[in-house]
Amino acid sequence: MTPTIPPVDDEAMRIASIIERVEAYDPRQSLDNRADEMPLDLEIAKVIGLASEDWQVARGSVTGYFSGDGVGGFGNPTVPRYTRSLDAAMTLVPDNADAAGERLRLEAYNSHGVLAPHVRASAWVAGAPRAYAATPALALCAAALRVRAALQNREAGDE
Repeated sequence: MTPTIPPVDDEAMRIASIIERVEAYDPRQSLDNRADEMPLDLEIAKVIGLASEDWQVARGSVTGYFSGDGVGGFGNPTVPRYTRSLDAAMTLVPDNADAAGERLRLEAYNSHGVLAPHVRASAWVAGAPRAYAATPALALCAAALRVRAALQNREAGDE
């Protein structure tokens, strides 16, 4: 009997791709951190529904059609800096907890090379495996996105 492979939808593949990019990103290797991180922050905002699919990065800022205060227009909407800020990354963490009531765990390492040359942090969010990345904010982004993906898959299975 051959094992059945569960169907994978486009959204799950998209989230997996973003998680992979977040974990692989090393800001120390970039000549312009802001320019490299902004498209990644925008992709995260799109996948969680905060940004419209037509938003894009142009000339160092996010542009697109948005509506705020009931007025729509084309301009420069604000996208949180998930990959740089722990406060912004925390907004990605769902309000779930494990059986012991723990919601997340974040660790930073003082030397690199623990798992890969760029890894200096890890994060665990209740409901998904631990994530490893170059900074605590990146690790928390990856872990939170893993939980969101798991919750989406669980909801899709319930339908």
